[in-house]
Order: sequence, then C-alpha cells, then structure tokens
Amino acid sequence: MHIQVQELRSLMLLAAVIAPKPRQKTIRPLTIYARIGDSQMRATNDAEDYLCIDMPEANGRPFLLPVHDLLPLLKALPGHQVANIEMSD
Repeated sequence: MHIQVQELRSLMLLAAVIAPKPRQKTIRPLTIYARIGDSQMRATNDAEDYLCIDMPEANGRPFLLPVHDLLPLLKALPGHQVANIEMSD
C-alpha cells in the first residue's frame, strides 16, 4: 500500500483520539491498533467507541498498525513523502 505520510499521520491522529494513551498505573501496557484493509481504517477502544474511515488505498490484505507507537515516527517524517507499507509472510 502506498500512502502519503501526511494522510497516514492524519488518520492515526484520528485513531489516537478514540484510543486513549496507556495509563501509567496499568499492570500491563495497553496497545491500541488500527486495522487497515478492505478499503477502510478501523479503530476501537475498550469503551466500545468505534471509528471507521474509508481508505481507498487499503485494498490489499488487512493488517494492524500500533497507533501510539507509530505516531512519533509519522510526526518526524516529512508529510509530502509517500510511505510504502508491505506485508511479509
């Protein structure tokens, strides 16, 4: 999948709003993933909030991206660049 970094950053920021950051007091770290595939990005949290956004670029096999781990990387990359996301077996 090829997607502009700025667009992916915007989508992950939307997913981060619905998926709260892990709390410091939790026993185990909480990781929230966004599912990308079937021409959509979907994210959810434990409070049963749900986000579904049409994403025509995501027409391959579905995969998961860790929202809070990926955001710092996306914020550091220039927005005009194109990200190439590939799956391997």
